Amino acid sequence: MQFPTLNMLLFSLLGAFAAPIIHEMVRVRVSAALGDTQPYNKGFLTWNPIKFFEPIGFVLMLLFNVGWARPTPLSNYHYRNRRSGMILTYTMPIVVSLFIGVITLFLWQYIPAQENMSVIRLIVRHFAYANISVAIINTIIPVFPFGANALLKLFVSPEAVVKINHNEKMLQIIFIFALVFGLISRVINPILAFIATLIIL
Repeated sequence: MQFPTLNMLLFSLLGAFAAPIIHEMVRVRVSAALGDTQPYNKGFLTWNPIKFFEPIGFVLMLLFNVGWARPTPLSNYHYRNRRSGMILTYTMPIVVSLFIGVITLFLWQYIPAQENMSVIRLIVRHFAYANISVAIINTIIPVFPFGANALLKLFVSPEAVVKINHNEKMLQIIFIFALVFGLISRVINPILAFIATLIIL
């Protein structure tokens, strides 16, 4: 596994910090809009990014472009339709993260490729890739705290949900090992590259 250079880490700071937090903020806002009172009661219905900062998720995002923000307490108790509400709550952040990443990457092409703009170009590109990566991991990695974990539980039997919850810690450990040894990147990077080829003219 090849770790990023110091320069690459510096260029990635904005994306690693902002992308997971934006994703989580959208999730909170959608859930609250559907009637969930937990975000307000717990103080998460805020635009303060520090409230959503999660150090481990940030470091992993910085090193591997795979990370998360602080998981927020949500409840589907007040949703009109709990199943469709949950689907909306966990898919809308994916759509928003992908949209931000795609738009940012599209606009990145029009930043002048001049020496005095090289740093800005790198920061913007890493920000775009970070948002697209957040969208991908929350779609395909069914491990808490990613959205795919909650979505998976909606489509499996109650017995399977119990097993998933029971083995949650073990699944997280396996995920971290797979991430550190580059197995997760082998899945995500080709998807990221494919999306980028569709956008970059």
